[in-house]
Amino acid sequence: MSWLSLDPAAELALAPLDALVVQGGSDFQVGAEDAQRLVQARPGNSLAMIDGMNHVLKDAPAERTANLLTYNQPDLPLSAGLVPLLADYLFAK
Repeated sequence: MSWLSLDPAAELALAPLDALVVQGGSDFQVGAEDAQRLVQARPGNSLAMIDGMNHVLKDAPAERTANLLTYNQPDLPLSAGLVPLLADYLFAK
């Protein structure tokens, strides 16, 4: 709760390194506009969109109720595109 007053873009602007902002196409908690604000907070940041991924990094439909059902299913795998994306980003640095 103490973090609610913080502006994520302002905090990211203070980071000493570039950041990869990963946005899911089915994320209804954080929108593409929010992701763009994070990318623009600091030169060198980049954005990766993963179609069909929700806020908890799972593949999910855009429909809210079905999307929310994935939140309580820890046995669901991470979105198929996430791990290769992260590996490419980390090992390219």
